[in-house]
Amino acid sequence: MEEEYIDVNPVTADVESAAIANMTPFEQIKYAAKKFGAEIKDPKKNCKHCHGRGYTGARTTGEPIACRCIYPDMNAATKHAYDNRQQVPRNRKERRLALKSITAKSVRG
Repeated sequence: MEEEYIDVNPVTADVESAAIANMTPFEQIKYAAKKFGAEIKDPKKNCKHCHGRGYTGARTTGEPIACRCIYPDMNAATKHAYDNRQQVPRNRKERRLALKSITAKSVRG
């Protein structure tokens, strides 16, 4: 099994992480989107969340939090799936009844 990984240079990961650390937060987001094959747009200059930066803040790990204005608009299939997601009941009684029905189904099935 070790023979498969002999050609991989262990220094490459360190160089890549150092290069990512020197990027601006929006460049990091673009790099990650390119690496995962996702598509993002340029940030809106009048966005009330990110004020045109493309990110709203950073996590404690230093990873930037992408703003919603850079994601592509929802198409019909994505919107349908988003609208039909399970809604959580709002008051305590309804939440408890929903939780009981979910646990009863999982015990039976």
